[in-house]
Amino acid sequence: MLNPFLRLHPVMMTCGLVCVSLLASCGTGNGIEPVRMPVAKAAAGELEVKAYFFTTPEDFGFGARQQEPGVAGTYSAEAGEALVKSLARRRGFEVFENAPAKSSARAGKKRELKVVREFIYPTEYGPAVVDRDGDGTIQSATPATPTAFETRELGVVLGYSAKRVAGGKIEINLDLKRSSFLGFVNYGKPITSPAKGLFGRKVDVTLTENRIEMPVFDVKRLQTAVRVSEGDFIAVGGFIPNAPPGKADFEAWAAGSPETAGRPFVALIQVGGK
Repeated sequence: MLNPFLRLHPVMMTCGLVCVSLLASCGTGNGIEPVRMPVAKAAAGELEVKAYFFTTPEDFGFGARQQEPGVAGTYSAEAGEALVKSLARRRGFEVFENAPAKSSARAGKKRELKVVREFIYPTEYGPAVVDRDGDGTIQSATPATPTAFETRELGVVLGYSAKRVAGGKIEINLDLKRSSFLGFVNYGKPITSPAKGLFGRKVDVTLTENRIEMPVFDVKRLQTAVRVSEGDFIAVGGFIPNAPPGKADFEAWAAGSPETAGRPFVALIQVGGK
C-alpha cells in the first residue's frame, strides 16, 4: 500500500514528484518559464566570457567520443566561430539561444552564466479518497492530490573566474553544471470498481488512474582550469545523460526545450578581453 505522503530527497540522479499539467507545457513558456541572466558589457580591464550551448545527436563528439564531462580541446577565435556556425546548421543539433550567453568581470572575480528554466513539481501528495457503499464496493474515487511543491532549475549554469597570467595567456576556472529532465516514474495505482459488462459479465471499471509521478533528473558537472590565448574557444563535451531507470512504469519525456531535454550536451566557451 502506498505511503500517503511521498517526500523528495535530491541526489545526483534525483527523483521527485511531478505534475503532468506542468510537464505538458515544458518548453512552451506556459508553467515552466525561461530564466535568462542579463548581458553585461565589458568595461576597460575586464575579461569577457561568451558561451554557446548545444544539445547534440547521440553519436556526436569532439574527436573521440567522451563518456565523462571534460575539456575536449581549444580552438582559435576564427576556428571557434566557424565551428559554432557549423553546429547551428547541422541536423540533430539544437542551440539553447540564438545569441551567446555573455558576462564580463575584473580579473579573479567570480561570475555565473545561466540558461535555465524553472521547473515546479509537487513534493508531497495527499492520499486518494474513495467512497464506498454499504457492502464496501467503491462507488467513486478522487486521486492523490499534490499538497506541497518545490522548484529547481533545469538547463546550464556556468560559473567562472578568469585572470591574465604569464606569457600573455588567460587562465579560466570553470564550474559547468547541466541539469536535465529524463522522464517520470508513476508510483500510483489505478483505483477500480466491479461492474457488469457485455452479456452481464463482471468487469473492473477504472475510476481514476491515481497517478503519483516522480521525475528522474540527470545532473552532470565539470570543474576544471584551462589556459588559453586571448579570444580562444574552449570545447567541452562528455555531458551524456545517464540511462533512465529500467522500470516498466518509467515514461521518457521526449518534448521540451534544449534546456530541459535529456540529450547529450556540448559547450563552446570563448575567453577574451575588452
